[in-house]
Amino acid sequence: WIKTLRPVGSGDYLLEENFISPRNKIDFHDVTMVTQCSVNHLKHLPELASRWAGPMSIAVFILGDEVHLARRLIKQLLQCSNVLSQRTFFHLVHVASQINAGGKTVHLGDPPGDC
Repeated sequence: WIKTLRPVGSGDYLLEENFISPRNKIDFHDVTMVTQCSVNHLKHLPELASRWAGPMSIAVFILGDEVHLARRLIKQLLQCSNVLSQRTFFHLVHVASQINAGGKTVHLGDPPGDC
């Protein structure tokens, strides 16, 4: 699976926007909680989701080869949390200098699951 990543900010970071989109249709007139975290803080998202009734947009900061771990953990969270899977957008933010494919295109392993 090959994905083109979009440079953001000064170009030091590459965004994999909408890595996962919610299963439910989102009312974009609703207020969306926007937050970010690193891979080691993904475990806190189910509690956050239980306290917020609206849509969520979460940017996950990826260092080096954490992309495979991040994808696996997000997939597991979605399988275990109906709330997260129904109303959360996940975006992956990569450090451009740590991408081996010239900073624009990268092989990201298997595509995300149905969740």
